[in-house]
Amino acid sequence: MSGIRLSSTILPKRLLMPRAGYHCFRIYSSDAPAHGKNPERVAAGLKATLHNPATSPEAKDSARHRLHEMGEKDPERVAAGLKASLHNPATSSEAKKHASSRLVELGYEIDESGKVSAAEEEHRKLGGYKATLKNVHASEAAKEHATKVLKEHGAI
Repeated sequence: MSGIRLSSTILPKRLLMPRAGYHCFRIYSSDAPAHGKNPERVAAGLKATLHNPATSPEAKDSARHRLHEMGEKDPERVAAGLKASLHNPATSSEAKKHASSRLVELGYEIDESGKVSAAEEEHRKLGGYKATLKNVHASEAAKEHATKVLKEHGAI
């Protein structure tokens, strides 16, 4: 009998087909531990991939996607929240110190005032314009503006 193996049970294919009144569940390979690997260590490796300057953009996108599937938070979104807390007047000084230290851990440079350095912000802004050039959903006007800004800053 042909079937699909789920752990130690073999289920006939006909049992996996949806019928009226039944729900069909898709089984993802990422739901089960991959060959006994520790998910925390896998996530740590993926995070290291995101921070490695020698890693290709495609590999970083893949790592970001896998972390998202695993339920991990995107480091860029975490950094955005931490930067927002630095600029929020309602945030306590203790929370701002914690946010600053977390940003340093994520690879950001913090200046004396406790804010992300202007050079760091400029670098990230130019990176966003470069991403606009490659984005298939960006309008031609947006791409022209991005090209203009990048030329003004000598980035292309």
